[in-house]
Amino acid sequence: MVNKPTINNVVILPSVPGGPWKTKAGGILVAPINLTSDQSQCFLQIPPAELADNPKLHPGLRVYFQWGLKPGSLGGGEFHRGRQEMIIVITGLVSWEAEDLDGKKKNILLKPGMAILVPPYIMHSYFVLEDAILEAITNTGFDPEGGEQGKDTYSLKEFRTLQTQGR
Repeated sequence: MVNKPTINNVVILPSVPGGPWKTKAGGILVAPINLTSDQSQCFLQIPPAELADNPKLHPGLRVYFQWGLKPGSLGGGEFHRGRQEMIIVITGLVSWEAEDLDGKKKNILLKPGMAILVPPYIMHSYFVLEDAILEAITNTGFDPEGGEQGKDTYSLKEFRTLQTQGR
């Protein structure tokens, strides 16, 4: 059986050291993610077995934002089989919880400018502590016409089933 990512693969991503910087326009430049070419290519890959199981997956690059997140809001509560996500906190404070198939957990407090990598097969959820805006970068595109086809989001119940099956 193929090894799935573990809690050790959930990491805070390296940012560009030395920032933030002033821009020519008088703004502030923050670079929350600084990946090498190899790391970037690895992020974009979807395991062939996952593509075979879900041929409607849309490999690609997608960026989306979640704004209007209020304190006390709970999000996530899901895992993905092929999709990886980089989550960036734009504003606010978010408590991030992740769990692997072995039941090991990690909690991370994410502040503005911080980014986290969430690989496939990691159950994840977040709790908003302060008004927040989050940005997500994923290795799957989105087909608004596709409905459930190509969807790569699975429930806690499905995660617990995988855990009892022993990876």
